[in-house]
Formats: sequence, structure tokens, C-alpha cells
Amino acid sequence: MDLRDIELYVEKFLEMCRNHPELCPHDYISDGCGYRPDGKFENRYKCDICGHKKSDVYDVKQQN
Repeated sequence: MDLRDIELYVEKFLEMCRNHPELCPHDYISDGCGYRPDGKFENRYKCDICGHKKSDVYDVKQQN
């Protein structure tokens, strides 16, 4: 196995992950955050491997 074989295998693995995100091991990175129009706070993430997106939404109560 040489370097070209390894490059090919990695390329095929990444293609498989993009086409089948349910098989991807996901490596999420931050894709921004902020308040939504409904007043809740949202953290957005994007998988650096396949591009799958997810978000965590928090109900934030304002203190007066």
C-alpha cells in the first residue's frame, strides 16, 4: 500500500460519509450561534466530514 492508495481510500470514505451521513462518525464544529425570533438561544453545528447540520436550542428567560 502506498500513499496514493491511502489517498484513494480516504477520498472514498469521505464520499461515503457525504452520501450516507447516518454512517458518518461526525466531527461537529461550531457554525454560529444567536437568538432566534422566538427568543430562544440556538447553537449551530456542522459536521466537518459530511456537512450534516444540527443545533441545540435553549429556552432563555430574561431577568428584569
